[in-house]
Amino acid sequence: NAKPYNRSDDFLFLQGNIPVIFSAPHNVEQVRDGMFKYAEPGTGALAHFLYETTGASAIIKTTNNGDDANYDEESPYKQFLINHINNNPYTFLIDLHQMSPQREQDAILGSGKGHNIQGYDSLADDMADLLINEGLSNIVVDEIFPAAGPNRVTSTIFNNTRLPSLQIEMNTKYFDPTNPDYNPEPFMRALETIATYA
Repeated sequence: NAKPYNRSDDFLFLQGNIPVIFSAPHNVEQVRDGMFKYAEPGTGALAHFLYETTGASAIIKTTNNGDDANYDEESPYKQFLINHINNNPYTFLIDLHQMSPQREQDAILGSGKGHNIQGYDSLADDMADLLINEGLSNIVVDEIFPAAGPNRVTSTIFNNTRLPSLQIEMNTKYFDPTNPDYNPEPFMRALETIATYA
């Protein structure tokens, strides 16, 4: 059922049948301001899983072309999303990221200080509640990674389509099989549930 968009083999877009998009722009290594940044491969696997289990659409970065879709002003990844969303009805987008396992937070939600979720103003709070219900703790909103920069996936999508868009940074310890705290299931279940809110 995969429907790839092949401009420069940049990413894979999987068309779902419910009005939600999960995004994984850092599934592969990135280059930001000339500096190499590690991939967040758990995000691509999670987006694909959510496509399969919920029927949501998923967009997954597949090739490092010396860019960073969550930082660069121009990005084929974001331009495809803008064009696609403006021609199809969606309820919200969730942009998936991983953060250092040394961070004390389990998850950091970024709404652009509320700007990027206008039209679904409770999206960040709903997501936080679902994560807490799955046994996670220390969930913060709009601290450290607020997703407020103008070139973030979520801010770009909201500003160009008005689609409510939320960034979630998930602690990598839950996605690393070598870590004693490895357990991605709370995130999987919470994100499956939020998809039903559409």
